[in-house]
Amino acid sequence: MKQPLPPHWLQILASTALVALAVASFRTASADEPSLEAAPPVVVKTIPTAGSTGVDPALTEISVTYSKPMMDGSWSWCLWGEDNEPEDAGALHYLADGRTCVRPVKLQPGKFYAMWLNTDNFNNFKDRSGQPAVPYLLSFETAKPGAGSAGGTVPANDPFANCQILAFGGDRSDDMQSYTGAGPAIRFKPADLAGDVPAGQPLALKGLRLFASRYGSNYSPEETQVKVRVLDSQGAPLADAAFPYAKFDYHAGWVDLVFDKPVLVKQPGKLLTLAFDPQATRDKGLYFHYQKNPPAYHSLVGAVSDGFKPLSDREWLIRACFEPPSRAGK
Repeated sequence: MKQPLPPHWLQILASTALVALAVASFRTASADEPSLEAAPPVVVKTIPTAGSTGVDPALTEISVTYSKPMMDGSWSWCLWGEDNEPEDAGALHYLADGRTCVRPVKLQPGKFYAMWLNTDNFNNFKDRSGQPAVPYLLSFETAKPGAGSAGGTVPANDPFANCQILAFGGDRSDDMQSYTGAGPAIRFKPADLAGDVPAGQPLALKGLRLFASRYGSNYSPEETQVKVRVLDSQGAPLADAAFPYAKFDYHAGWVDLVFDKPVLVKQPGKLLTLAFDPQATRDKGLYFHYQKNPPAYHSLVGAVSDGFKPLSDREWLIRACFEPPSRAGK
């Protein structure tokens, strides 16, 4: 026959049961309590901004940023309409922040674009716990032809404000290209500058302005560099310079590259070559923009070690910026 438990054991068992009940209640309340961690991810930023008009058709990437880190390699960019889907121009990827998904695209001027980021049936935009993001409709309209230049406005603190600028490729980007193991180049005579340049007067190349953007992730834009070499008519180097990828945005625009010291060109009537080596790989590089079928051709592609090949279908959007002749050599 079982003996009844002493009164103090009954008190212990009752206290234990109450503690267990309290812990269970706390866990249930904690699980149900709203929090950023428990909430599904939501869109906090897009480029372009949803509903925007006059978007530059030279934009090379659409991006969406979520409220929390997302599952890498998982996304659902869904159709809103066949005629409103942008043309893809590269591999989808997340930036190093883990929250921003980038879609390389090729846009057309004067067109309405729309796409779903997740839907009820396709929901692969997920946080790292596997919780799907709230669906979001991203729509925008690009500027009509002739409504703007390739890179928009020049910064107010223009380093080339007093320079004579020799421009190639017009003002609008028709397309872009990236190279690995090679790069774009421009070959021209500095004496072709607009304005009155006395014969035999030396010129000083202060820097370059080009329309470009960068791509890739998981690299340091401060440490990764594009190299620029200035070559004379015989192919001998006049100057070398290197500029960090940090100068370039993921979205195309005009970029100013100013030499530490202006490059003196003593024979402006002879050919000068400006060569770029982006040191690109499949995972990182630069997009160089160009005008198709220009009225004149100065563009090449290649490498200093292997030589350059003329291009007959494009002109790189590159500007050579020279100091006024009176200052050259000073």
